Amino acid sequence: MAERKTIKLVRRVASENSFSTVGKAWFTQWKGDRNARHADYTLRRLETNFFPEIGARPVSDIQTLELVAMTKKIADRGALDIAKRSFQTCSQIFRYAIAYGLATRNPAADIKPSDILVTRKKNNHARIDAKELPELLRHIEAYQGAATTRLAIKLMALTFVRTSELR
Repeated sequence: MAERKTIKLVRRVASENSFSTVGKAWFTQWKGDRNARHADYTLRRLETNFFPEIGARPVSDIQTLELVAMTKKIADRGALDIAKRSFQTCSQIFRYAIAYGLATRNPAADIKPSDILVTRKKNNHARIDAKELPELLRHIEAYQGAATTRLAIKLMALTFVRTSELR
């Protein structure tokens, strides 16, 4: 009878400390004063990609290989950024679980997203020749978008600063 009580208690504690339960508790604390749209997007990523697969499992039983497999599954759809962000969110959930004594280790801490995900090659735009500059300036002047954008592009052409420096 004592064994059955212990097994029942272990099952109840495991269900209370499931990945989805801990994830939702983390989300409640994490969302705080964050943008509602961003917070909603983060929760939807978890509900779509991770909760169906490991949501019912105790947070302390989840292994690194499972997280890697699920992250690669997302990346195989062509959603590299979502895969990276989802993996990082899972790491935050495990840190939350450790802080509250619900898990003893973070299986996502052993690796970085760059260890398992391929990186996209950056495409830098080619420079233009001096002969093409007058036509570029005419196109900038004829730009129909926001005036601040047009002025920023003109300023960049005159000062040769990087876009991040201009912003």
